[in-house]
Amino acid sequence: GARSVFWVCAGVGALMVPLATMVNRIATGRANALLRLPTEASSGTEGDPTQQRDPGTISAADGAMTTAASATPPDGLGAAGAALHALRSVPSKFWVYAGGSACMYGAVVPFWLYGAGFLQREHGYSIDRAGTLMLIPELALCALSVPIGVAVDRFRLTFARCQRWYACGALTIAASHLGLGLGGDPRLFVLSLGTAYACCNQLTWASFPGVCPEDLMSLGGGVVACCINLACAIVPACIGAIRSGSGDGEELGMFVLLCACGSAAAGVGAALSAGMFDEDEFKYVDMKEEEEETMGVRSEWEEA
Repeated sequence: GARSVFWVCAGVGALMVPLATMVNRIATGRANALLRLPTEASSGTEGDPTQQRDPGTISAADGAMTTAASATPPDGLGAAGAALHALRSVPSKFWVYAGGSACMYGAVVPFWLYGAGFLQREHGYSIDRAGTLMLIPELALCALSVPIGVAVDRFRLTFARCQRWYACGALTIAASHLGLGLGGDPRLFVLSLGTAYACCNQLTWASFPGVCPEDLMSLGGGVVACCINLACAIVPACIGAIRSGSGDGEELGMFVLLCACGSAAAGVGAALSAGMFDEDEFKYVDMKEEEEETMGVRSEWEEA
């Protein structure tokens, strides 16, 4: 039920925190090396000119992808400092983009769980026919993803144009749910839902480099994927609560929620395409400068 889904989400969140900290402990040495902050291995040789190396050189002594540097976090940056600074360094529109992506997937993926039953109850479809029709969204994704990707590259669509088309696709998703909820032809609206989903899915990831700094692609992709999957877990729980609360299993409430998610995604796409969050673009946080100011590292660097 809804409670179990929410508890699972809470458990996943509780597990991610220590796991992310553990990963960051491993990566902290490399982060400090890239930022040229002193590490435990190099702090003892700073005063010896014969032992000094090129500060731009990254080796195992700096903790470059090794677990040795994770045993004791270096003085320059805490164990979780790299992740915290990285998350602070992404622009605001990254978080808006992540929320819009979560809404878009939350408007489509949960329908897979309820769509076949809806077609059987409301339109008298057999199990086989309902299941076959519900394959359309995934088949559309398989058939259209590559052509859409080629079109994005061929026409060199900018981030703004990708988001503009993304907004149109998300609006089509919302309209498809509204048509299904009002009793429209399921073949037409499931087909339009699958086509719009294929477009939005491709444009979502084609737009990703436009909101995430290049150095944070892996972390940013993980954050967006986390938001998407949380939405795909929470929305079905909300649908179950809505249908249980109505008493008679009313379907319209489910489609209103899905339509709202699609509309929210369309609004985010329109806002991003209009450049509403561009003033905050790529506000890289200078981690080295912050650490120097707060811990007095700058004076040590200048003396060295």
